[in-house]
Amino acid sequence: MRRIWIALIAMIVLGLLTSASYPITGEEVIKKVRERYEKLKRFSADFEQTFEWKLAKETHTFRGKLYLKKPHRFRLETETQTVVSDAKQVWTYIHANKQVILTSYNDMQGMPKWEDLFFEYGEDYRPQYVALENVGGKKCHLVCLIPKEKKKDADVVEMKVWVDPKKWVVLKVAYVDSNGDETTYRLSNVAINPKMDDALFSFQIPEGVDVVDMREQR
Repeated sequence: MRRIWIALIAMIVLGLLTSASYPITGEEVIKKVRERYEKLKRFSADFEQTFEWKLAKETHTFRGKLYLKKPHRFRLETETQTVVSDAKQVWTYIHANKQVILTSYNDMQGMPKWEDLFFEYGEDYRPQYVALENVGGKKCHLVCLIPKEKKKDADVVEMKVWVDPKKWVVLKVAYVDSNGDETTYRLSNVAINPKMDDALFSFQIPEGVDVVDMREQR
């Protein structure tokens, strides 16, 4: 009988410790991120992208600037390329190749769109709260987004997000694709609703640059 009481007390204490450690649920964190996105019109940040290619055992790191403006407009600038969307088409300018690849925004594949990556997480995922973790000197809520159903053709099979509990924006996101490769973004110098010129979301193709229009091939 004494052992049963000890076991019961241990279970109660453990339950109290667990609930004290997690003052918020994964669903509540994601809900607050969505609410932030609903009020957001413009967004900018510096970013660091790390891509881990599992097959080749290589890691590549890029740094740049990201601008977002509703609806579906974005501009991404790195040392090697510039990617611009006016919500209808996407220009990808590869500096070294002096080549511009033109595609339709709706045809973007192989990665989640920016709003999906940092703000909107569909009903296909079940948010699970993990812990508080440090990102760039800030304590952030770490939430694991677990797919409700496993799909063979899914671009993203696993995703984790680190959310700033003050601004309710994602400061870090990591996802694994169907090949097992992992991509991680870390954001800094985040600005909510900064002033932006619409010219940021239009791309002027430089003279002498090769243009590959993927829209014509559909």
